Amino acid sequence: MKCILVEANDIVRVGIKSILLERECEVEALRSYQDLLGEAPSLSLIGFAKETAAEAYLVIEELTKKNKSARIICMSAAPCFEEWQFLSRFGVLGYCTREISVELLLLAIQSVEKGATFLCPFVSKQCAEEPKTIKLEDESLSKREQEVLKILANGASNQDIAKELGISIETVKAHVKSILSKMEVNDRTQAAVKAIRSGLVSEHQ
Repeated sequence: MKCILVEANDIVRVGIKSILLERECEVEALRSYQDLLGEAPSLSLIGFAKETAAEAYLVIEELTKKNKSARIICMSAAPCFEEWQFLSRFGVLGYCTREISVELLLLAIQSVEKGATFLCPFVSKQCAEEPKTIKLEDESLSKREQEVLKILANGASNQDIAKELGISIETVKAHVKSILSKMEVNDRTQAAVKAIRSGLVSEHQ
């Protein structure tokens, strides 16, 4: 097995690399997520914490745009169903906790390498328990807020949204704040997932 490991935390990165090398895996370890864009990996193992998640998301989106066949496993410090739903839109096949066991990590790599999906047991359980649809009244969002939501759901930044709609970043921030409040979610990722599952935004838009 061969993969590129990207993890900002030195201790986590060195630990995972050592474990994989002991299991005779070929591993190239990178500290910066941006460095991954200069590579052409067939399989990437990307770890992130809450404070580095946003940067990781952007790199994952860019990587999958450049290489549609990229195989990616994400290791999150706080895995949840909503984050998995968000990442799966970019073609991420593997999703697990950073505290995954060695055996399950190797299974994840083997599965994703073959093009199969792998979810850690915790997220798999959440997937099974989640309702398939969520009712959300689009009338509660203004026309402009719906436009912002549709662009936001594609992983766009505030700057990207402002540029596309021809409005200021401060105006975008105000719209996003209002959207989160009306949708009763805590962050952009949850808003995107809820919008997709409610039908307000097409998954392939």
